[in-house]
Amino acid sequence: MQPARTVHSEAELEAVATDSLVSAAYGLRYIYEKSGPNEWVEPGSEETFTTAGVWEFLTGSYETLVLDEDREVWVLIDAAAPGPVRPPRPVDSPDYATRIQLRSNDIVVHHTLEEAQQAIEDAVGTGVTVGHTNIWHRAKDAYDFRPSVYIAPGTPVPDFPWKSGAAATL
Repeated sequence: MQPARTVHSEAELEAVATDSLVSAAYGLRYIYEKSGPNEWVEPGSEETFTTAGVWEFLTGSYETLVLDEDREVWVLIDAAAPGPVRPPRPVDSPDYATRIQLRSNDIVVHHTLEEAQQAIEDAVGTGVTVGHTNIWHRAKDAYDFRPSVYIAPGTPVPDFPWKSGAAATL
C-alpha cells in the first residue's frame, strides 16, 4: 500500500485534517483517525489519544529516546486532499443502453435513441416483449446510465411508448 503522503514531525501530524487516517510507516497494524484538534481515535473505539501519544506510538520515539532520526507516519486517507477527477467520457462513447429479456439479459449499447428503439423492435418482431425491456440514457458528461424507458412484459410493438404516443414509464 502506498500512503497519500507522509508526515515527519509531531507538528505535521497535528496539522493533518480531521477525519484523516494514519498508520505507522510500513505497518498497517494500528490505524488512527483524527477526530478533532489534538484528538485521535482507533476506528471502532471511543478512547481518545493525544497527537503526542499517537506520534510516540506510531514512530517508536519517546521524549528521551529516539530510535530513528528518519521517523515518519503514513497518512493513508487525507481528508483535505482533493478527490480524484474522472476524465471526461470519450466523445464517441454510446449514450443509450438496452436490455431486452428474450433469451438472455445482455445489455447492448447504442449511440442514438433511435438505434435503441430499433433494436428493441427488431428483437421483438411481430410478437410481444417476454421479459422486462429497458432503455437507459446517460448525459454527455456522465458515466452512469439512468433509466429512461421501461416496457412491461407482454407489450406488443404497436404499444411501445414511441409508437403509441404514450408517455414513457420508468
